[in-house]
Amino acid sequence: MDKLSISHLARRAIRFRRVVMVLLLAAATTTLFLAVNETPAEADVYFDTDGFLQSAVKQATLGEGCRHFIEASLKPGKNNIDAPAVSQNPAKKTDTAIPTLVHFLYYNQQFTYPRYLCAVESAARQNPNHHIIVWAANPAEFNLATNTWQLNSQLVAAGRVSVRQLDWPLMMTGTPLESWLTSGAYKESKWVDQNLGNAFRLAVVYQQGGVYLDMDIISMNPLSDSMGRSLGMQDKDAMNNAFLRFPAADPFLWAAMEEFVSGFNGNVWGKNGPEVITRTYKKRCRSKQPSEFCTGVNIAPVQRFYPFGYKQKQNMFEPWEDQCEVMQSMADESIGIHWWNRRVKSIETMSNRTVLAVVMKAHCPALFSAYTEQQLGMNPSASFGAPALLVEDPELMKPKPSKK
Repeated sequence: MDKLSISHLARRAIRFRRVVMVLLLAAATTTLFLAVNETPAEADVYFDTDGFLQSAVKQATLGEGCRHFIEASLKPGKNNIDAPAVSQNPAKKTDTAIPTLVHFLYYNQQFTYPRYLCAVESAARQNPNHHIIVWAANPAEFNLATNTWQLNSQLVAAGRVSVRQLDWPLMMTGTPLESWLTSGAYKESKWVDQNLGNAFRLAVVYQQGGVYLDMDIISMNPLSDSMGRSLGMQDKDAMNNAFLRFPAADPFLWAAMEEFVSGFNGNVWGKNGPEVITRTYKKRCRSKQPSEFCTGVNIAPVQRFYPFGYKQKQNMFEPWEDQCEVMQSMADESIGIHWWNRRVKSIETMSNRTVLAVVMKAHCPALFSAYTEQQLGMNPSASFGAPALLVEDPELMKPKPSKK
């Protein structure tokens, strides 16, 4: 065989491999959109990775509220909560459009808490028209550590989720936060990374617009356009910065960044985070002469993102079958559930029958196909109630081998 023939065969082989790769990517994308965007029986089975939901819903003794929760979880993206139930101040029709972006922040160099992936996966499931961005301090490590989950969910491969380099100066340049960062004032703190994160979320939504969510919020229902410019109450007195929804260059966020800098105290927990939002709103929107930009800022009631208050977080560890009214309320009225990660980290164990465990299983199936329950801090033999602390074992954090 002459060199020309060999060259021709080589080109044909390359073209064949390209065709195969395209077909494989198309198949993966089809699987993703069946699972995330559609809800036929096949999608239900795909998401019920261990048969838990199917078996639970067949139990004759299961409360109607728990049954309703399961059925709702099998139809992601369908329950748009009405604007009047979310908003206290109806948004003006002239408001700038809010980009369909959801921002997450992971500022640790090493990825050690796989439960956080539930935030990303559930947000993608509930919001198929949104692009999800994870701003990571170490994207290479993040991608490597979450590789099995990425393969199983196909969210990254299909372009639904992207992991980008976290760059504090880039995002804060041109905002009131720039001088705070360049002066080194951020270093005067017991919690440097947390305060940088509190600043970054204000800056990224100001610069790019969209929604910011903490990585310990599990999306239960889709983000609705009718929400407009939104903040969320964490209890009857205070707001929280775990959820923000604004267009780019929104003046409320500019005011919040000014408040962040002027009131910064790195040694008081919460002062530079949730309290910034509460202070800004009270000073600028509830004064005798409220700022014009306050018009149309909607305040989501507590149930939308904080069905378990900080002081009631132990209720997340009760048996889910005994909390059917709560399960139904979350399915019908909560956009997300904030599970207070600082008290419930992955090195802790809890029963796999708790409210929190079942919420995760229902809304983050690809996570449970990538990690064992033990790796996710769950144990069938664990007692109910607040979880007991375990010794952290790096080996437990490694994902299961990818299914071939």
